[in-house]
Amino acid sequence: MSTSSFLLSPAEIQDEILGYLCKTDLASFSSCSKKYREVTFPLLYAGLKVTPDSVAAFRDGGALASFRHCVRKLYLASKTYEDFEGQTINDTITHIQNFYPCIRSLQQFTNVKSIKVVCTENLWENIYAALWAGVSKIPNLNDVEFKLQEGRSRALIKYWGQYQLIYSLLSSEIQEFLGPDELSEEGHDAADYFTKPLETICINVRTTMLPTENTASHLVKFPIKSSINSLRKLKITTNRLNDDRVYETRPQPEATKLIFPNLTTVEIDELPEGYFSYQRLFGWLATHCPGLKSLALRISTDGRIIVSGDYGVEFNGLFQIPQLVKVIIPWPRKFERHMRYKRRELDAAVRGMVDAGMHALREVTFRRGPRWRAHYHQYVAIDCRICKDEGGKLRIWWRKPFALEIGQKSFVEEEDDGEGSGDDLDQEPPFGVELGYHWKMSHAQTRRQ
Repeated sequence: MSTSSFLLSPAEIQDEILGYLCKTDLASFSSCSKKYREVTFPLLYAGLKVTPDSVAAFRDGGALASFRHCVRKLYLASKTYEDFEGQTINDTITHIQNFYPCIRSLQQFTNVKSIKVVCTENLWENIYAALWAGVSKIPNLNDVEFKLQEGRSRALIKYWGQYQLIYSLLSSEIQEFLGPDELSEEGHDAADYFTKPLETICINVRTTMLPTENTASHLVKFPIKSSINSLRKLKITTNRLNDDRVYETRPQPEATKLIFPNLTTVEIDELPEGYFSYQRLFGWLATHCPGLKSLALRISTDGRIIVSGDYGVEFNGLFQIPQLVKVIIPWPRKFERHMRYKRRELDAAVRGMVDAGMHALREVTFRRGPRWRAHYHQYVAIDCRICKDEGGKLRIWWRKPFALEIGQKSFVEEEDDGEGSGDDLDQEPPFGVELGYHWKMSHAQTRRQ
């Protein structure tokens, strides 16, 4: 495509083409001419990392003030654990002095719809509450992605112990920003400062406890109280969900039960099998998300995982959510969990879901990790769509199994009527790869078939 035809093409096509360029290439492209800058800058500055320099550049009178309306997403990060190594009092004071104008300036980005916030587990309550108070002032904010960095650091303990000394050395303006000079959660509940109702919340945290009571103000330190009625999509990336030792299992009165009335989509990523309970997860969704339409349970696993339990028992919990339209669940196995279902067996499983009362179901995807360690960067999936013919007979149309790189977008494969064998893509090992112990039985049985 020539440069003239590019500039004459519709804005949607221009955005599609420029979307394939990285930020460095976009910057180079924008330097070609004034017209190219007009086309490129809205994409170049659509996402912005919040720093003192970037905030100053977009402030009134700044070099990029005229492009402030282009900013759609912000990235805000407090100090990481590594940053505390070798920490001195002066370093901490400098950090707070830089952190302060960043938070105070968030409200100037009136077109921002989304923000990603990264903070440490033990960030001072004072700064944490002030952070969410600043985020709450972004006028048109709808989506928040929250990542909580967890761990332990000796430097962090030292940093906590010096708070009052550091506080005394700050300006009166910043002291007012932080609140009292004592570290106390009393009066510093972030949920009281964050009042913005959100439609989408994405949480990335090591361990997650799902709230059950309507008095809950946080979901793993994220202030969720203001979004209970507005939330439409919840995505959780975690390594452990609903620890059996502390998860509340007793039935709750209706008066104290937490309900997300408008939540329609839940996605749970990177959760290893054995670190959560299918029954408790499905039970929580059925109880607290009555309008749920789409569920994605992307298990982080491979051929070596050791699993206990029975497939039928685990997935029976889905029947508690009959209004589901689309589900993504782990690929079921049999024969002591060493062999995966083939397509005819998957077909029977899907029909069993519909027969059990899931009459709204329209799409099902079975997803798994790679069978061979050499394919660790991939996952394998097979999906189907469900409909009824003119006579009311249930029809299931399957797409062929496909393998995708982790993070790669999906694509549509050809469909058939589900009569094929549904053999896996990685039935044979890559060249030079030894078969893992937990798959030897499966491989031997497959050879005999």
